[in-house]
Amino acid sequence: MTKPVFEPKQIIPLFDQFLGERNLRFSAVVIGGAALAILEIISRPTRDVDLLEDEIPPLVREAARTFAAAHGLSEEWLNTGPSELVQSLPPDW
Repeated sequence: MTKPVFEPKQIIPLFDQFLGERNLRFSAVVIGGAALAILEIISRPTRDVDLLEDEIPPLVREAARTFAAAHGLSEEWLNTGPSELVQSLPPDW
């Protein structure tokens, strides 16, 4: 089954609002296709938002799953798949 696609510039602010309504905050570095779309380097939808983080806090991860269900997104739409890249970065990046 193909994962649904979305526009990161639309979904990320909606998710931020969704978190705020639940008194949650989350700040992370977005990389990959979602980052390129946010910066308007590319103009195509994506299937996920890759984060350069070791982990997503449990309450935020649960909120992301609830948000995904409400917006027809894959459960993995917000993920730390590329987190191993953090070890390649200088300590003070």
